[in-house]
Amino acid sequence: MPNPRLIKMAKRQMNPEPLVVEEEREKIVETEPENLPPIQDFIYIPSTKLYVARKKTLQDKSWYEAHEILQGQGSRMQTLPEFIEFLKYVNRNHPDIYHEIVNRPGKMEWIDAYFEQRKDGMYVLTYNRTNAEKLDANTLVDNNRKVLEKISLDTWLKNPTGQGLPRKNVAKTGRSLVYFYPRNGFVVDFDTFCGILTLHCTAFPYNEDSSSGVHAVKQYKQDSTGGNRK
Repeated sequence: MPNPRLIKMAKRQMNPEPLVVEEEREKIVETEPENLPPIQDFIYIPSTKLYVARKKTLQDKSWYEAHEILQGQGSRMQTLPEFIEFLKYVNRNHPDIYHEIVNRPGKMEWIDAYFEQRKDGMYVLTYNRTNAEKLDANTLVDNNRKVLEKISLDTWLKNPTGQGLPRKNVAKTGRSLVYFYPRNGFVVDFDTFCGILTLHCTAFPYNEDSSSGVHAVKQYKQDSTGGNRK
């Protein structure tokens, strides 16, 4: 029998209030860095100085497979802080892309974050597990053997930890985001399964699903001659 509570949550997620942060109402002008040409089908994000693909690719690929393919393409997966900046930027400047990510049911985005329990605590590994940082002490984690918690999407986007995760004092009002606490050996995805917006820190990295995908990241670097290269 369908769970009435989940149905109610799904309906609310299907007809959400738009995310509007007062101090961010004015659109940021989308400009390319000086002397760097635009990249076709990519958006420049000023706060991260990265180019992010307008559309998701690599559907049906696991987290591991997506990393491998992206590396071969000269791209990479977004870290959680980068994904937050991307979301905030497209919300202001490309609402069609924002809507596709947060409002369309049954979509999932792989995020470059892998959790690993070590002797001195939980670590988050980024850049395809080549960079490890101990989880920020202010991170909202499971202290009561719960697996998830409903938090405020707006508050999380406005004030995450430096690693992009919700803080202990994250608000619970406003548009809901279901947050699954980090678990050892799992990765992060951002999804809208069943119409419920979810920050899933217990995603199985071997999972292959047609709803999955990645907004690839590219970055221009200057070569030794002063020219530009991808």
